[in-house]
Amino acid sequence: MTETCYNLASAICGEIAAALRAIALAPPITAIGLQRFAGKLCCGAVAGELQQMIEQGFTPHQLALLLELIAKDRSQRPTLGRRDRPGIPQARRPSV
Repeated sequence: MTETCYNLASAICGEIAAALRAIALAPPITAIGLQRFAGKLCCGAVAGELQQMIEQGFTPHQLALLLELIAKDRSQRPTLGRRDRPGIPQARRPSV
């Protein structure tokens, strides 16, 4: 899965997965068809990536499962506090 799909919010992953399972979203996946589930902001890039995976042999059911697994994985990870986030430098305090 590429970065655009991986960076989707978990709720959007769930919406797209449910649409794929219910056949409300079916190949060919287009930006217009995806707007109902992913919003207008990123639907073009996401539709392109999903359609590319379809062309590589993924079925809609497999895409749905993949998106559900991403959302489930996120929900089971512990939430990092502000001090624990990687990449955020913390002020060094002198020891007492």
